[in-house]
Amino acid sequence: MRMVATARAKRFLCGALIVCALACLLLLGLLLLNKSGKTLPVFYGQVNIYQTRSELLMEAMRRVGACTPEDAAKTWADGLKARSAALQYAAMNDMLKEEYAKRLETTAPNWVTGVSSPWVESYTLVKLNEGSVGSKTAELAFTLATSTGPAGKYSASLLLAVENGFWRVAGISMDEALYPYTGF
Repeated sequence: MRMVATARAKRFLCGALIVCALACLLLLGLLLLNKSGKTLPVFYGQVNIYQTRSELLMEAMRRVGACTPEDAAKTWADGLKARSAALQYAAMNDMLKEEYAKRLETTAPNWVTGVSSPWVESYTLVKLNEGSVGSKTAELAFTLATSTGPAGKYSASLLLAVENGFWRVAGISMDEALYPYTGF
């Protein structure tokens, strides 16, 4: 009987050592993840699913883009018309995206831009000018409206450049009246 108890004690001790080793490896892994700038929550309840989703979508936007300068300009302009900072963000280069996301934290934290009235009724890509190698300038005209009729015409100029194989908005110049529609 004493041999059986000794064998059980050895198995228990061996199992306890394995569990402790696995726990140490898990903690070491978590520590290394945190040092690399990534985090891994210990419990699912600690995950903010909306923050995670946002971060993943923003990272995905770095890997997709417009194949033509016209498409980049139109995506950005569609964002103004739809009151969507996400569409505007999707069309921007990395540097502008970073600046824009920081600005939106105070001007439009829900990423809804513009105002209910007047709204952007329509836009036209007026002209696409050649720039330096790998860049172009898009001239856009926006028409604003209210429930009582037209509310003016305003213009914006976008510097478009190739970044990571896609055309992206690298600079924005616009009439001041368009600022609320961009979140800047």
